Amino acid sequence: MKVLYFCLVSSLFSLSSVLAQVDCLNPKKGTCDFYADCLEEKVPCGKQGYATGYGGKYCEKFRTARSFSSGGRAWVNRTMMCLQQVLVPFMQDSYDPSKDICKVIRKWAFDSHPYCYTEHESSFCFLSPRDIFLAVFMIGPKALLGTGESFRQVKEVVKICLGKLKSREEYRRQIQVFKDITEIYGLADDSGLDNRD
Repeated sequence: MKVLYFCLVSSLFSLSSVLAQVDCLNPKKGTCDFYADCLEEKVPCGKQGYATGYGGKYCEKFRTARSFSSGGRAWVNRTMMCLQQVLVPFMQDSYDPSKDICKVIRKWAFDSHPYCYTEHESSFCFLSPRDIFLAVFMIGPKALLGTGESFRQVKEVVKICLGKLKSREEYRRQIQVFKDITEIYGLADDSGLDNRD
């Protein structure tokens, strides 16, 4: 009887492990659990790694923010989901321990940011100026522009957004937002944004 009990308990633990893995393949909308419970668990990179040091941290900040408009909240929710979904492949694969998988994850994640910020109907490009300011302030100047990887993603988002703007009026509105952000952070405007016809 003890052997049967042991087998049953072992099977339940195995089943719960499999179910947890399935959840990791399908991040839950509106949550940030994927970063700590899935990605960091599967590939522990520590406090400086992407899951703990960036993805989970900012996901939680945006998830709990209450100041966004309904359009801004839709952008936050879709972006949170996209940023987690692009990391799901790391849950499915085994990795060569001789490679620095933490650096690979970080690069993959940062490279996905512009796409996730801009490639859905509630794109960053079409947020209200207020929602843009909220997003920028929540991230902060150091995280937003403090490293080469983050500065590259900001430039890519600006480039994508300028390409998406459909009307001259919409273009002027967004240019003013980008100029205001530049002024607030005391950055020189070398973006060439004034030179568009």
